[in-house]
Amino acid sequence: MSRVESAAEIRLFRVYEANSVMRAYRVYVDGARAGSIRAGEERSFPVATGDHEVQVRIDWTRSAPFLVSVAPGEVVRLRCAAKADYVNSLRRIITAPHDFLEVTFNGQDDA
Repeated sequence: MSRVESAAEIRLFRVYEANSVMRAYRVYVDGARAGSIRAGEERSFPVATGDHEVQVRIDWTRSAPFLVSVAPGEVVRLRCAAKADYVNSLRRIITAPHDFLEVTFNGQDDA
């Protein structure tokens, strides 16, 4: 990948939440593991310009894939969190493990 192709970034912020504060989410970009993120943390993932699929996972639960398009020099900001609060987490883990977490758009910066 040339320097121009990799001059874009996905910046992911994870909400601080009590139900999994001690655990890291695994971050996947285009189906490949890109790293992990802890509660309250923000991580940057350099990517080539173009379309990408971002997903977070913890244990057997995951988010739906989030599709994002990144232009040259652009920083796309995303946030991730559990969809359920502490009280409803167990029910959601059982009934919707494929949709337990979420990734949403949180803004963008032009470099």
